[in-house]
Amino acid sequence: MNPAIHPFLTAASPLVALPPEGWGVDATTAAGKPAAAGVGSAFGAGAGVVFALVIIGAAAWWFLSSRNRKKTQRERYDSVQSRYGTAAPRQTEEIARLRSRAGSLLVETDDVIARSEQEIAFAEAQFGEDQIRPFQTAVEQAKGHMRRSFQLQKQLDDEIPDSEEDQRAWLEEIVHGCEDAQESLKKHEQNFADLRQLERNAPDALESLHREIRTWRDKIPEAESRHAELMTAYSPEATASVADNPPQATDRLDFAEHAATRAQDLLNEGNTSEAVVSIRSGEEAVGQARTLVESIDHARRDLDHADSALRKAVDRATSDLAEARSLMERGTFADLTGPAANVETVVADIEEQRTQGPIDPLTLSSRLAESRKELDRGLESVRNQNERDRAARETLAHTMVSAQARLTSASDYVRARRGGVQAEARTRLGEAERNLEEAESLRLSDPSGALNRANQAIRLAEDAQRMASGDVDDFARRGHGPEHWNGSAALGGILFGSGYGRPGRTGGIGGPGIGGPGMGGPGFGGGFTGQGL
Repeated sequence: MNPAIHPFLTAASPLVALPPEGWGVDATTAAGKPAAAGVGSAFGAGAGVVFALVIIGAAAWWFLSSRNRKKTQRERYDSVQSRYGTAAPRQTEEIARLRSRAGSLLVETDDVIARSEQEIAFAEAQFGEDQIRPFQTAVEQAKGHMRRSFQLQKQLDDEIPDSEEDQRAWLEEIVHGCEDAQESLKKHEQNFADLRQLERNAPDALESLHREIRTWRDKIPEAESRHAELMTAYSPEATASVADNPPQATDRLDFAEHAATRAQDLLNEGNTSEAVVSIRSGEEAVGQARTLVESIDHARRDLDHADSALRKAVDRATSDLAEARSLMERGTFADLTGPAANVETVVADIEEQRTQGPIDPLTLSSRLAESRKELDRGLESVRNQNERDRAARETLAHTMVSAQARLTSASDYVRARRGGVQAEARTRLGEAERNLEEAESLRLSDPSGALNRANQAIRLAEDAQRMASGDVDDFARRGHGPEHWNGSAALGGILFGSGYGRPGRTGGIGGPGIGGPGMGGPGFGGGFTGQGL
């Protein structure tokens, strides 16, 4: 064989491998027997060449595969980044602007609805229920638009990452939903204005405002007495949402008195339009004073119901514990030991707290319900269908009481302090209301689904209350605290006309306030300037 043609098969080739030890051929033998050495060398050289080619091919395959794999990984990473990662600066700014607009519209539209409800209440007292029914329907339609907007905002606020496309679509739907809600009110604006005819009937409206102020001032002492009883009947944690309601109500009435005085001065000057703005401000302040007073009664009613439901729940838990102990004493269902012990601990703690002083029945009800879950699952297997249905109905009934109490407490708190409450708390409140409505609709057809919705409503209402309280504290730290009637009205988000010396923000939504436009928004009867939506 010509070495020049086949250089890799020569004995001198550095790639030739010697046979492994133990094959019966060593280097010395191969060197002493040329013929054998030629065959062995050729064989060894061929094997070495093949081995080398395999190594080279494998390395090339690994290199190319690695490049392709990295390319695929990079493409996947880029795809994930484009969907869930940080967007390009311009895209991020666009989403941020949409978020800001959606948040502002949620607050503004929620205030518009609340303000419209208060104006309707005044109109109902003057014209009767039949006359204002179309406007109540319009408010309900506006609330329907807002439910979907709050639901979408909750999806944006949760811990699940959303793609840029989803964020943009949901934010745009929130904006359109808020605009539709305001539009549903705007369609009835002129009819409502024609009904009230405030500019023509301003003197009568002012006299009606004075009567309302006197009526609710007369109710303050009794409200303070009921408030004191409530604060001693239940723990501070249970009554936190109404802790400052009496002084807040008094401050709102002081503002209403000031607004009425200013309205009279403006009427004397012939400035009817500005007088109407002051009258509306006074009406809104009286409406919030009414909410603050009635919230005390709502809290007492709901806490009494929750306390009664808690007693029944403890009795039921005690009965179920006896059933569990009986099963365990027979040597069966040993796995009930832990769940039963957990329930026993909570029941004992509830009884201990009752002996020590006022309790928070809502929090204790939640603790008891949570501790019962494992025990209920363990007992289901030994109960017939009727017993399981009965237990489910009782659990649902107790949970619905707690959910309604939590929702009412948070709703009353936000309504009277909406000037300081931001979009996130309002979103949680709107979602709590939606979940409770769904729980009620599922109560008979799907008790399990209703229970899940009711528990979700409780969690959302608790979140709303906590967030709203934090917003109000922050509002006070920024210099808007209710140190007198003016600050209290600012906390209530009450419409201000010119000349009120309003503290706080300028350049917001609405009409004139001190130093420029103030915050707020229109209702059925108009905004700061009385021009309507």
